[in-house]
Amino acid sequence: MINRNDKLRGVNKRIIKNTSIVRKGLAISASAFALVVGQAYAADLAKPSTYSDHSSAWQGNYANAYDGNNGNEARANSRGTASDVWLEFDFASQHTNFDITFLEDNSYPYAVSRWKVQGWQNGQWTDLPSGWQAHNSTDLDPAYPIDSSYRTDKMRVLFQAGSGNEVGLNELNIAGDPVSSTVELATTANLTDLTPAWWSNHVNVLDDVDTNIGQSSAREVYMEFDFGATYSNFDISFLEDNVYPYAVSRWKIQGWQNGAWQDIAGWQAHNSTSFAPVYPIASNYATDKMRVYFQASTDERVGVNELNIIGTPQGAGGSGPTPIVDSQFYTEPTQSSGTFNLVNDYGVNNSDTSDDTALLQQALDEISALPQGGKLFIPAGDYYLLDVKLRSNVHLDIASGATIYPTWNGDGRNHRIFELGTVRDGVTEPKVENFSLIGRNNGFVVDFTQSNDPNLAVFNMGDMQNFKISNIRIKDKKTIFASFLVGVTRKGNNLYWPKDGIIEKITQTDALFGYGVIQTYGADNILFRDLDGEGGITLRMETDNLVMKDLKQGGIRNIYAENIKCTDGLAAVMFGPHFMQNGAVQVNGVEANGCGFAVRVDTGYVELFSPANETHTRDSWKAAVNAELGSGCAATPYARGNGGTRWAARINDVGNCLTNVYNNYGLKPGTFETSDIYNVNATFGTDAHLKQDQLDYFELSNPTCDNVCLPTTSQWSKQGQIYLGPSLGGVIDKTVDGKSYDFDVNIHNLNMSGYPTPSHVTVDNNTSSSRVCSYYGMSACPNSRWNK
Repeated sequence: MINRNDKLRGVNKRIIKNTSIVRKGLAISASAFALVVGQAYAADLAKPSTYSDHSSAWQGNYANAYDGNNGNEARANSRGTASDVWLEFDFASQHTNFDITFLEDNSYPYAVSRWKVQGWQNGQWTDLPSGWQAHNSTDLDPAYPIDSSYRTDKMRVLFQAGSGNEVGLNELNIAGDPVSSTVELATTANLTDLTPAWWSNHVNVLDDVDTNIGQSSAREVYMEFDFGATYSNFDISFLEDNVYPYAVSRWKIQGWQNGAWQDIAGWQAHNSTSFAPVYPIASNYATDKMRVYFQASTDERVGVNELNIIGTPQGAGGSGPTPIVDSQFYTEPTQSSGTFNLVNDYGVNNSDTSDDTALLQQALDEISALPQGGKLFIPAGDYYLLDVKLRSNVHLDIASGATIYPTWNGDGRNHRIFELGTVRDGVTEPKVENFSLIGRNNGFVVDFTQSNDPNLAVFNMGDMQNFKISNIRIKDKKTIFASFLVGVTRKGNNLYWPKDGIIEKITQTDALFGYGVIQTYGADNILFRDLDGEGGITLRMETDNLVMKDLKQGGIRNIYAENIKCTDGLAAVMFGPHFMQNGAVQVNGVEANGCGFAVRVDTGYVELFSPANETHTRDSWKAAVNAELGSGCAATPYARGNGGTRWAARINDVGNCLTNVYNNYGLKPGTFETSDIYNVNATFGTDAHLKQDQLDYFELSNPTCDNVCLPTTSQWSKQGQIYLGPSLGGVIDKTVDGKSYDFDVNIHNLNMSGYPTPSHVTVDNNTSSSRVCSYYGMSACPNSRWNK
């Protein structure tokens, strides 16, 4: 038996697991890696965005202590005597379940002999009860002794060095779990129905006393609960009676979805005399009602001591999404050297088909050179542009009757209409700061429909800061890039990416399945608002880039989004971390009309690419990876670049494969910090974009694979990559519970309409699937569907 407090502690452990990222100390050695891989920790709190202060004894490299890189040292010019050497962090909200460790420098004269932690309590810094702790380790362990129930919103970590030494450390890790509002939902007040076979002592199942028994006269019974509001982050377990003839051999749970009871994960065997294991249910599954079924073996009857249903109310931890203020992201200009007209002042002819790039570039360069920059008005008319380098302190004001067409180049290379702080043709363009490009009224148009160049994008964004791009209607033609490439620019051994900006009021039609409106590689403090995409993925937060992999830089942090809409695509919003450790994302308002899913969350993973200067086949690259990392480490490679001779092999999470790839390459599966999506509306349709492996989920809602079609080779040459068919569900979340690279994307208030019964609400790794569609034997997609 366990007491009530033990049960609640078990819930906290599960929450930590679901919000975990691996401690940053993985980089020190193979043995150190083995200590922490596979363990789960709460969100990382020692990072630039939470840092608030430091003692004066630190050298200028103090930020290396919380940069996520164990190879960078932070050093002080003091042993830390009377004033000590400290770093201070503000978490912005109460946290608990702390795990605090550090890796000392240990390169004479730099070291740490003892340390202590203080918390902000009652308006002052207060020592934790453990006080000063001796430190004699070159590893991350032991962690600072701190009670799991301790709560604070600020911390100060103090270090001292021994005689003749000065304080030096490589990395400080503070992992903690935000204090959330979990609620016990299996109560008599919430009980609305039950099988008549329960005896009158059924209330004992809900009385919080594990020794009281609830019994029945049947082999299968259920209890039904109405929570009165929508909950998620469920932790559901029970303790069986286990005194013959009373027991439980298996159990299942149903949720109330789309006006009907639907199984969540089907029947689960039960062979335990404790509360473990909990019922397998995705953390973002949300419902306001539940039925719990119990079944006993032949000749036995159901007997249960205690049932626990613990959940978090939607929006718990606050009143809902954090309010957005535009000034957090973009500062409007307060001064200007003048306003200019592209036609009147620079002689652009906007009624012909000649290339206007050179004259626009001249205008941008000249206005940027003015002491206070200025505004450039682009009147209604037609403009032909390609590879325009946008400049700092220039604010483009574009009439709603303006249409931009791509100038034909025909060289087969990738081209963008606008470049911002990028490298083009070997030339590194300067950083773009204090910039805006805004369409008037209903917005201006970028039209790719008349071009035969598939290698186009509208914006290529790199080293830039303080910007706003707004009010554009993009007519795509299934080009092979997202319209906005929110990317990275390499300068030497450092990468630079967009920071502090707003991208809003963007509408795009006819996107290719793998692309869409936005793709992010590197971004800090960006607001995406009012994005409406037809086809593909509207907001694709997929941090996959080879130069990011090489330099271990990039990724996205402090991302906000509002009103993201998808029509007839894969999904409105996607999380795809690949190998990057990303920050938190908040999305408020998602609308999916006829898309495969409203929200897609991919697990992190590592891929190794065959070198560009080597020629491989699929089999030879797989063999090379297995030879280096171990047998079975390489999944089947796929072609990527160099005319199909460069290959990418995903590394399987078996044996020591991930440990070895980390030790050899410094790569590990990526994550996001715990993120939240509020107010998701998914409407069923029949022309969604679907990936091949997703078709197997039609086992539940469309087992005859009706209305699914395969694009012809003339429509898309790589058959099997994409299909058109009915919407599959609300959310697909393929993160892996219990792994060090697991992370949470919490869905608050998911509404689905028009879906057949039964249908998937959330698809995850526990969702049943089977091949019910003939991948290559189904009907071809008519042009009326493909070109829709």
